[in-house]
Parts: sequence; C-alpha cells; structure tokens
Amino acid sequence: MSNTVPPEDWLEAANLHATVAQLLSTVIHQVNNALQTIGGHAELLKTDPGVTETTKRRAGTITGVTERTATMLASFQVFTRPPLEPGVHELRDVAERALAYRHYGLGRARIQAAVEGAAAAPVLGEARPLMQAVLNVILNAEQALTGRPGEGRIAIAIAAADGRSTMTVDDNGPGPAAPHEGANGWTLGAGNRLGLGLWAAREIVGRMGGELTLGVSPAGGTRVVISLPTAGGS
Repeated sequence: MSNTVPPEDWLEAANLHATVAQLLSTVIHQVNNALQTIGGHAELLKTDPGVTETTKRRAGTITGVTERTATMLASFQVFTRPPLEPGVHELRDVAERALAYRHYGLGRARIQAAVEGAAAAPVLGEARPLMQAVLNVILNAEQALTGRPGEGRIAIAIAAADGRSTMTVDDNGPGPAAPHEGANGWTLGAGNRLGLGLWAAREIVGRMGGELTLGVSPAGGTRVVISLPTAGGS
C-alpha cells in the first residue's frame, strides 16, 4: 500500500492548519490582554492602604503566575507564524523551551526533567518544525512515564562534536519492549507508543539533513537521539 498522500489532501491539511494557526494567534492575543489586566489589578492590590501581608503575598503569587503564563503564550506564537527562512537555533534553547511548554503536564505526572550539556550546539532550520520534532520526542517520553509507579525522569543531553549537534533524550520508562514491526517500517514498542509522534519527528529531522534514532536508555527506558549538522560546520 502506497504511503503517498494525494496533493489535494495536503492542500486541505495546509488550509486547516493555517486557519487553526490564525485562530490560535487571536486567542493568544486576547488571553494576553486578560492576563495583563489581571496582573495589573494584582499589582494595584498590593499597594492599597490597609492591605494585609497575606493579601500582598497572594497578589504577588497572582502576578508571578500571570507573567509566567504570558511568557509561555508568547513562546507558543512560533506555531502561529507562517514558515520563515531557516535560521540558526541552539539545541539547548529549543529543548528548554519545549520543557517549559510541558511544565504543567510534567508536574502533574510528577516527572522530573532537565537539560544539560553544551550550550553551543547550533543547527540550521526553521523554528516551528524543529520545535515540533523536539516536543514530539519529549511527549513520547512523558506518555511512557505517566501513571507508572516511582519517580519518572527525563534527561536531555546536548552535545556538539565532529560537525554534528546532538540531543539525547533518555527516560526511565518501560523502554521499547516487545517490539513488533509497525507502519512505515518502524519498530513499535509495547502499547504502540512509539508511533506517529516519533515518526513525524524523524521526518522533520530528516528534512533538515539529520537523523533520529531509537535505542535502550542506560536508565532502562527509551533513548531517542536527534543528530543534526552543526550550523557553520562542514
């Protein structure tokens, strides 16, 4: 069976995505306006005469939450913009922003996640698909760990050597156990969790001249490695 998608389907999908992106951009703008109003009133509340210290602390908490939420929404606008010319992006910055997007979900699932390694691992590409690929990899690890006993951990290591910039994502989940052959020639793990998200990430990374590989993590779970040409390298 052919995996070729008819051109009219691509056009329909592109139109749908453009419409959703436009709506999302409007929603982000409106929510940001609301957050500014909430944050402004919280700041005014802290300066009101006769306000108790408890009220001031609570108003400070409101201000902090609104500022963090506004920052996160501003970062999400990368997905609402039309495609741009490729630029240079630091893999560590991309990984840290992706974890910030998933901060709430990771916190609810009690999963510890951290980024370490080289700060200078630049790659050339368009911001939106690169972020989507990294998010897909993180979501795959998050899904593997959610609901499992014990502390879930996601470790992201950034490195650059020999003209390649790499992002290695390890989790301590069940790993790619009981493999069987799945769609598009991929080996899928138990519960079919290594599915479309990682396949899409592999396609994105491949278009950027890189590779996405799967393996067993030293932590006992799954290891996903994104390897891309270092920007400015050979």
